[in-house]
Amino acid sequence: RLTEVEAFIARWIAGRCGLKHGAVSPETEFAMLGLGSIDSGELSIDLSRRFDLDLDPTVFWNYPSIRELAGFVHGEVAKKLSRASSTRESKHSSPKLRATEPSRLKPPHLALSAAGSMNPDQKVDRI
Repeated sequence: RLTEVEAFIARWIAGRCGLKHGAVSPETEFAMLGLGSIDSGELSIDLSRRFDLDLDPTVFWNYPSIRELAGFVHGEVAKKLSRASSTRESKHSSPKLRATEPSRLKPPHLALSAAGSMNPDQKVDRI
């Protein structure tokens, strides 16, 4: 959830800056707090670990506040879950038959012998 991501970033920022939890507004830009490139690298690593993502440290500069960064991370988590769900569904779905493919579900046709009786060992290729 978005609030979970915001809370994680807010706690991380507060800890890094030596502030009380809740002292940083979600709208405050990271640069206003004196955070730099080392901080961006470490925050991206911690976010990547926490939310099982692979975030580049530049994300810190592209989304310069807690709210913006949390929105981006939340979106990335949602995409990852959606891809995982799609992959899982495709692995468990039955193969689709194309309209031009003969159905593999029909039983083989049985041939009639010259006397008119059914011969179960002989299959008919054409009807």
